[in-house]
Amino acid sequence: MKFNSKINNIFRKLKKKKIITIMIAEIMIICKIAVLISIQMAVDSISLNNIDVTRKYLLYTGIFLVLFFVSNCIMQLFFRNLQYTSQYVLLRQLFDFVLKKDCTYHEKYTPAISLSMIKDDSKIIADWKSIGIITLYGNIFSVLIVFATMIYYDVYMALFIGIVIMFCFFVTLLVSKKIGSMTYDLQRSYSILSDKMLDFLYGIKDIKQYCKEKFFSEKINEFIEKDTYQHSKKISIYYSIFAAIYSLLSVILPVLVILVGLLFILKGKYTLGKLMTTYALVCNLQEPIIEIPNFFNQYRQAIAMQEKILPILNENLEEYKLTEIDKMKLFKFSSEGFTYKNGKKILQNLKFIVQRGEIIFIKGESGKGKSSLLNIVSRFSNIEKQTVKMEYNAQNVEMIERKAYYEHVLQVLQNPYIFQDTIINNITLEDPYCENEIKEVISVTCLEKLIDEKGKDYLLEKNGENLSGGQKQRISLARALIRKPDILMLDEPISGLNSELADLISENVIRFCQKYNIALLIASHNNSFERYLKSKREKIKVVEV
Repeated sequence: MKFNSKINNIFRKLKKKKIITIMIAEIMIICKIAVLISIQMAVDSISLNNIDVTRKYLLYTGIFLVLFFVSNCIMQLFFRNLQYTSQYVLLRQLFDFVLKKDCTYHEKYTPAISLSMIKDDSKIIADWKSIGIITLYGNIFSVLIVFATMIYYDVYMALFIGIVIMFCFFVTLLVSKKIGSMTYDLQRSYSILSDKMLDFLYGIKDIKQYCKEKFFSEKINEFIEKDTYQHSKKISIYYSIFAAIYSLLSVILPVLVILVGLLFILKGKYTLGKLMTTYALVCNLQEPIIEIPNFFNQYRQAIAMQEKILPILNENLEEYKLTEIDKMKLFKFSSEGFTYKNGKKILQNLKFIVQRGEIIFIKGESGKGKSSLLNIVSRFSNIEKQTVKMEYNAQNVEMIERKAYYEHVLQVLQNPYIFQDTIINNITLEDPYCENEIKEVISVTCLEKLIDEKGKDYLLEKNGENLSGGQKQRISLARALIRKPDILMLDEPISGLNSELADLISENVIRFCQKYNIALLIASHNNSFERYLKSKREKIKVVEV
């Protein structure tokens, strides 16, 4: 299986960095081999009593040691920088993909699930697509150049070492694959175990009052013994094989190389310098032979993680005919019924029309679908397979690009969203509004006192924790008003305000909407808006749900 084209495109911008890092890694490996060959030449020249040649190779050794040290430092700098850069690049891009997803995605996947996909699941992919590939190429290159050197020294010695190495490699490859598969099962078991523990802890009060600590503790113990521990036990067996292979490479093979090398020396087919270098080369093969199969396993893990983040990578299937729309003249809504996932049906046989500047009250008992109606008009709810139809200036709303639609239709949500930034940036979202526009919406939403006390650059905490509920509602309201949409929907916009302030803001909002010919759709248990309109003997339009 291959990586998704979007994943490949994300990392394509890092291609030059990867190539440079691989080239530096290859230079470092060549310098390391050159050091060993220079030492071999120096040692063999001593036996010939050729001091000048010995000095020359010792000088070469010193030069290659310096080059190895410098190239290693540079490679590590590029290597680590690439690792962190790749993680941040993927994280930023996945977050951008999630932000661009339509609301049907966000209905299905909670913020916690999306964050897990972005932050946790993606790390293995980023590591493989950056340092994983580089390390694999480096290890393969190291193995090839080591064997090339040993073949140059003696074909039979290289053949002997190659047979042992190939045996170790294929066993390690098989064991690594098994460990990877079993580790996935173990992680799944840990996940189930965590859910069970969490589930039991949620019921701690009942567990205490019925004195059932032992009962639930035994359930956890039983699951660990029959499931989690069994996976760990199997993994430990394969790790023991892994350790045996490592001991073969790190202890037994070097000893065998010395013994065979000494036999070759006695027969005059080898030199002491070559034996020393071959010994060092064999020691350098331990890591690649162990790590190469492991990196193939990491590749499989990265592909598995890609499957987990596919909801983010998959394209939206929506196709829009209209990317720009004119000012709203007429909005039509009709519904034969909207059915929730649990089967509950709302908004049956409901029809209404919205014109510019109209004020419409959405009324109905709690649970009848007032907020759902506003969410449907806002296109937050998926109406696919629902008997709901909306038309904006005689155009099917589903054919209008969402960005274009939201330039004309906005909702002030019941639970206001405040992010960590200044008051003004929470209102403008850093869009270029003039000072008069900002002052006007601050006045309409009665935020002057807060601005005077704290300053417009007062830094708000996450979720507006340093604000009252009413202040958060008014900032959210100001954010929508400053954009002067054609349709403004209010879902309990003043529920957190005292009656006096609620009446004042209701009057201000109605005047603002009348001034800019904005249609208002209001779903609220507070009757401040309605009371003000009646006092002015304005015509009131009501939609019953």
